[in-house]
Amino acid sequence: MFCCWPGFEAMGCGTSVPVEKSSATIKAELLVNARLNGPPFFTANTLPKIQSRDEALTIQDEMVRLSAAPVTRSKVGPAFPEGLGKKAGWKIGGWPTQGIRGPLFENVLLPSPASMSCSLLNLGTLEAEMGFVLGRDMSADDEAAITGGDLDRIWEITDKVHLVIEACALRCGHPFEWSQVEGVDANFMLADACVNAAVIIGQELFVEQCRAMDLSTVRAHLNVNGESKSTGTGHDVNGNPLNSFRWLVEQGVPGGLKKGDLVITGAFCKLPKYAVGDTITAKFEGLGEVSLKIDA
Repeated sequence: MFCCWPGFEAMGCGTSVPVEKSSATIKAELLVNARLNGPPFFTANTLPKIQSRDEALTIQDEMVRLSAAPVTRSKVGPAFPEGLGKKAGWKIGGWPTQGIRGPLFENVLLPSPASMSCSLLNLGTLEAEMGFVLGRDMSADDEAAITGGDLDRIWEITDKVHLVIEACALRCGHPFEWSQVEGVDANFMLADACVNAAVIIGQELFVEQCRAMDLSTVRAHLNVNGESKSTGTGHDVNGNPLNSFRWLVEQGVPGGLKKGDLVITGAFCKLPKYAVGDTITAKFEGLGEVSLKIDA
């Protein structure tokens, strides 16, 4: 597959020269287009094969680059009519085993209460989480302090804290049935922006209020139409959401963490099953809530 090198003609060569795309770029384009256009999604025969964790992370970076480019008609679809948008932060997941990270795009951040299409986005698990919005670019001194164990530095660089619901989805199979598609492995899920579909942004909390709390003891519930279906605490997020944030800093992200980035740190609790028409509410005891309505 080939693409034209923009601006090559202006260099006096007369005609554009085709430049072969990398394997990572081709796979990133497939994943971005699947997100934009919705079903039908990948099958066992069309699923891009991701060979390693390193390749998956490279594909993530290519998705960020492609999505940040100016939106054209060919780069939008019914799921996201304005495109995915630029990178707006990072998600962390994988607990209680190996940590993983993936980019968040600006047009997948939705204010609560929100509604989402189950079929168009191929929704799966919903997760109750906390999100930290950075108030400044993270400096080398900040990185050294946090990786050295000074978790209070996280509060110093945080401008806002939000209660959120992360909606997970995968561009293959049908809602809730990813495991039935042969070849869906951890590398594919990692490459696919860590299976993020959207983040519902709920109540903003005072930073100093959260700073004074032991986040490991905060309990969250995921309610379906008012009935609690799942519960957990901040201890389920790598022992504490701050530990999860520290892990991301230790791993590093391309370009570093920047002012305005939203970092969601992992699930207090998860909801794998629900139905069209349901209203899902994540309630954090003593803090507030965030809600999502499931459309067809």
